[in-house]
Amino acid sequence: MTFNMRAVPLWIAAMVCGVHCAPTDRETQVTLALSSETQIPDELDSFSIRVISTRTGELRFAQDYFPTSGREFPATLAVIPADEDSLGSPLRVEVEGRKGAQTAVRRSSVVSFLEGRNLLLNVPLRMACFAFPDCGPNATCAGGQCVSALVEPTSLPDFSASYVFAESGTCFDEVNCLATSTEVAVNQDCTFSIPDGVSEGNGNVSIRWQAAPARILALESNDTQEGWTRVDATHGRLSQGACDSHFQRTDSGGRLLVADWAQKVYFSTTCGSKTARIPFCLSAQTGHSGIGAIVP
Repeated sequence: MTFNMRAVPLWIAAMVCGVHCAPTDRETQVTLALSSETQIPDELDSFSIRVISTRTGELRFAQDYFPTSGREFPATLAVIPADEDSLGSPLRVEVEGRKGAQTAVRRSSVVSFLEGRNLLLNVPLRMACFAFPDCGPNATCAGGQCVSALVEPTSLPDFSASYVFAESGTCFDEVNCLATSTEVAVNQDCTFSIPDGVSEGNGNVSIRWQAAPARILALESNDTQEGWTRVDATHGRLSQGACDSHFQRTDSGGRLLVADWAQKVYFSTTCGSKTARIPFCLSAQTGHSGIGAIVP
């Protein structure tokens, strides 16, 4: 599915594309890559995108979308400055995923343009942030924690279709890569053992979330906030939010730090590690990409 181009006055023009539509190579823009770890439309049936001026507080773009299948994720939104004055004004991008009338998950980013570059900003809606309290105007949920919504533009890669769309290059096959996963024991310090002989850049960690018990979902490697990292040759570490969820840790008032429960953690040695620059393949098993593999 390809959404229609929509022109927005003053600041930006915006274009939302489905899985078979890539942004243009226009210079000086921010391309959002939207994804979700949920089944469409059973677990998430609509989402909204808002783009707000941080300088004036004005709403510059707002649109609701109603995907009918997992084939409509990921989608991209190209945000383009209208004039030179726009370059120095950061954008606040807010994405909300809904089930019916209820907001299930939200993600916010504050990012600026870099002249002459088409920046890629990933905006994933992940299980660790479902049913998570609002983090406030200057923060967002990422990996089951409230963190600053400010994104340093120099930390972002230039847009490449191969980072987003499976058809454009190598993709991560969840069914093949996660089917032979073995459950691992997580220590209180969030570390776990990696099987002998698994070299750097190989092996994958996945989680069975309580909200999606039939599936296991891969975590991205080298991601301290939302994924996992390698400590040494024989140990890895979960992100703090995933770890807190796994142990169902609570705050001083007895409330769960992360609403969803990372019930079990697995490790698979079948494939190279999933990274942010390798998109998920479209799964014949689930009809989606990025929502995990069905593993009883």
